[in-house]
Amino acid sequence: MENKIGIRSRAEAKLTRSKAPPKTLSPEETQELIHELQVHQLELEMQNEDLRSSRSELEALLSRYADLYDSAPIGYCTLDQNGLVMEINLKGAELLGIERRHLIQRPFLIYVAEEDRARFRSYLSMALKNGGRETYELKLNPREGLPFDARIEQTIGKDIDERSVRRIAIIDITRQKQAEREEKKLLAREQKAKLEAEEAGRLKDEFLATVSHELRTPLNAIYGWAHLLQMGEADPETRNTALEAIERNVKAQERLIDDLLDLSSMITGKLCLKIRPLNLAEIIEAAVETVREAAEAKGIEMKLNVDPSIEPVMVDPDRMQQVFWNLLSNAIKFTPQEGGGIEIFLERADRSIQIRVKDSGIGISSDFLPYVFDRFRQGEASATRSHGGLGLGLAMVRHLTELHGGSVSAESAGEGKGATVMVRLPIRAVKK
Repeated sequence: MENKIGIRSRAEAKLTRSKAPPKTLSPEETQELIHELQVHQLELEMQNEDLRSSRSELEALLSRYADLYDSAPIGYCTLDQNGLVMEINLKGAELLGIERRHLIQRPFLIYVAEEDRARFRSYLSMALKNGGRETYELKLNPREGLPFDARIEQTIGKDIDERSVRRIAIIDITRQKQAEREEKKLLAREQKAKLEAEEAGRLKDEFLATVSHELRTPLNAIYGWAHLLQMGEADPETRNTALEAIERNVKAQERLIDDLLDLSSMITGKLCLKIRPLNLAEIIEAAVETVREAAEAKGIEMKLNVDPSIEPVMVDPDRMQQVFWNLLSNAIKFTPQEGGGIEIFLERADRSIQIRVKDSGIGISSDFLPYVFDRFRQGEASATRSHGGLGLGLAMVRHLTELHGGSVSAESAGEGKGATVMVRLPIRAVKK
């Protein structure tokens, strides 16, 4: 096209410089010239038609591209070398919570969460140097709405002036991240449940081993003394000792069986309370007298501190007696012989009545303290423990106290530093 224009210009210039008059054309030459001009005109019209068709096709392609660009389910954005928004689709503007026209020539960085901005700058600079594709995750802060997790897919391209631009895709991965977090939580819960089930199985096995041992011990004693009496060779003193031993072991056996039956009632929810107004000081004093002989046998001093202003409360006397007996028996069991002491306090605490049993015994380790009131839990392994019993005492204390609408807690400075167990009962409200 440029060659034809150049030839025409030179021809016109030559014609102008020529002094010769224009040549007169014959009719035949004129007719031929007109024919050539008509052919050229048709060629030009056909070329224009091709150009118009190509332009229409191009406009249709651009329209389809624009529709796809704006209706895309993910955000697309083009940034210049300074990180300013050159163009962005509708989804991108929606994700950033601002109209598209207000985003143009604004820095994309302002919509990146503060903690991720340095990383975003780093990825932009690396992309310009390496010219490769980068995929990374960060948190975006839209102008309106809540921050969300986004995955950024970034490439480097050229604009119409051959300048480098960054083209990024913005994908909202909030649901994916939530699903991942929920999956992690679910896996953690499953793992925890598995460990708890394994631990519960181990504790039940230990408990059954303990039950077997504790039931067999009095039976062996009863069998031994009964065999001695059957032989008929025991003198009166030995006979009395045997009968006392048999009676003592029968009572121990009865107490173990009662604890097991009570535990079964607690687990199945069949344990009922017979509540009536009662002075707690009387129940505590009776429990102290019940265990006094065992305490004196170990040389343990017991002190009772009662607030005389405390009024009667609604409790089941038998079950509350069981609570205090278990507290005191536990304190005596784990307090060393000679020089040990146990203090019992009956006092007010806020809107509750509190019973504290404080001993100078072996204490409770910090690891075991959270589980001290759990069923089947003991501070010592069943195979190596040096203290007898089923280890149900404090579990029963907690359950019976909670049936009365109260609560229990324990404190200890550590092993060898004694322990304090507290029972709190509401002054009025009682769970029936």
